[in-house]
This record gives sequence, C-alpha cells and structure tokens, in this order.
Amino acid sequence: FASKLPIIDLLVREAGFDVVALEAPFTVMNDLETYIQGGPGNPRALLHAIGSLYFFWDSEEVVAAVEWMREYNAHRGQKPAVHIAGFDSFLPYPASRAVLAYLNSVDPAGAPTALTQYACVTSETQFITPSCAVQARAVRDSLTEREAELTAKSSPASFQEALQNARVVAQNEFSSGLQRDRAMSENARWLRQYRGASRKIILWGHNFHFSKTATEWIGAEPMGKLLLDSLGDEYFVVGTLSAAGSFRQWDFRKQVTVTTTILPLQPTSIETHLRQRGEPFLLVPLRGVLPSWLANPARYNTGGTVVAPNLLAIVESLPEHYDAALFIDTIAPITPIQINGFRQAGVCCASAAGAADFR
Repeated sequence: FASKLPIIDLLVREAGFDVVALEAPFTVMNDLETYIQGGPGNPRALLHAIGSLYFFWDSEEVVAAVEWMREYNAHRGQKPAVHIAGFDSFLPYPASRAVLAYLNSVDPAGAPTALTQYACVTSETQFITPSCAVQARAVRDSLTEREAELTAKSSPASFQEALQNARVVAQNEFSSGLQRDRAMSENARWLRQYRGASRKIILWGHNFHFSKTATEWIGAEPMGKLLLDSLGDEYFVVGTLSAAGSFRQWDFRKQVTVTTTILPLQPTSIETHLRQRGEPFLLVPLRGVLPSWLANPARYNTGGTVVAPNLLAIVESLPEHYDAALFIDTIAPITPIQINGFRQAGVCCASAAGAADFR
C-alpha cells in the first residue's frame, strides 16, 4: 500500500490525473472528498468506520495518501484539485439517504414517495432483495425522467450526484460477483465523466477486478475487461507482484484479520525470474517482445482479501491480464489505523493501481 502514494504523486503532478478512486463505497467516500478539499473531517475515523467489509482501507498508509491529497489541494496554485472517490456499490443505505436528502431539498412534496420506496433499505442492509430492487429502480427511473425539472431546481452537478446515488442503491441486487464488477465499471465511467476536469482517473483496488480479460477467479467479465471494451488503449492497468513476506486477510469464521505468508516460490515462478534482478522494486512492462517466462502462462502468487488458500498461487499469462506489473520483492502487513492511541485491525493485500487515461 505504501508504494501507491509515489504512484499517485507522479500521476497527479506530472501526468494530469485528478481523481483517485478506491474499491470502496461510492457515497461513504464522499466524506473523505469533503476532507481533502479542505473541509472538516477525521480520515482515520472515516476509514475505520467503513467496517469489516472494507477493512483493507483501515490503514495508516491509506491515511497518508489522503493527507497527501489534502495537502496538495491546499498548495496546488492554479492546477486543478485532486479528488477522491469510491467506485464500489456496497452499502446501499448511505446512497439512499443521499437521494432522499436531495429530494427533500428540491422536491419536498415528492420526497415521501421515495422514502416509502426506500423503506426496504435500512442501515443493516448489505444487499437488496429482488422486490426491493424494483422499488430502487423506480426511484432511479423517476429521477431520470425528471432530469430537466430537477436540474433547474438545483444544478447539473447536484442532480447527477443524486442520480448516481440512486443507481448505486439499485446496483446492490447481487446475484453474482460479475454483477458487482459490472456495477463498478459503470461507476468508474461515471466518475470519469463527472469528477475532476481531466477525465483521467487512478483506480486502486484488487488485481483481479482490473484484469483485461477473464480470470479463473472473477469469471468472464471483470470490470477491467468492461473498461477495456469501452475505452480501448485509454485503459492501462498495473498489477502487483510480491516474492516474499506476509499480508493480512479477513477470516469470516472468526471475524478477525489474520496474517498470511506468501507461498514459497517455485523455480519457474514469475517472481523467481524477477528476483534474480536483485532489485527490491521493479516496474515490469508487459507489452511488446517479452521473454518466454513472462509471455507464456506461468505460476505467480497472489492474495485475496478473504482467507482462501487456493487463491495464493495461480497459473496465467500475465500480459493477457495487465499492461505492466509493479514487483515488490518483500512485503509486510500494513500499519493498522490508530484511534485514541489504540491500534485497530487492518489488512494489506496484493492490489493494483489501475491507471486509466480517459482523454
């Protein structure tokens, strides 16, 4: 995770990227957006409050990235501000409350109808039922049909935010992981259009979601494939590889984070070849003419956020999935967020910084 901040710094200062989007809830991350734009807030408390569903953002390394963005914005001069956002759709309740707050401000007479339709979405809701999804889509469709009217009563930006929140609520009728990846790709494209000025966005999340083609673990359409289909060469993804060390995962059985050690390398592992270069960090291009050990299917280690030993070693052709790889020889678990002097449980996992140039 610590390696992501220099990447963000480089892309913002030298390449004009102005949105950093995390695999985190769309609406909840808006509180961090207020903070990095100079408003009030406590990033440690906000990241810790996301809960066990997003425990991997509960880390001091992420706090450092947030503080960097706030500091950059405070001293950016004439350069565009950098924004933070979430492109995931979990936690529909905050999104539904944002829609209701908008309607209460611009259409108090019509807001009770939406409140009734959202009665099935509570603070305990993780996924909405099919019947609830019908009601959620009705709210979304009503907003869409009334775009001109509601925009005139507010502003184009505030209407689009409300409509996107309504989409997020409806996205939470999950029947498969693929449905989530479709939702995340939609949200990333929305952020490209409505956040920032450059239409250049950094996506930060797990390798598998950003893959340019099907993987054994995600299936036929990870969000990366969908983004590649719509953006072509404007989508560029950097996967992360590590040769040794440990990271943290969530153990659902015990409801705690646990430390997991990366599997020992095999002689034919991709990391073994990279380690022979003797460098602690390498940025490895995966385009053009490549050596056979890198171009062909080969073993490499990876780690998911959830304890599942079968996810720790896979065999694939890395260039089919990523445009480049950031190789970190040895990793260690992240530093859990400290609140009131106490450390909270955190996690570090294999992840990707997917950079998409949307110009």
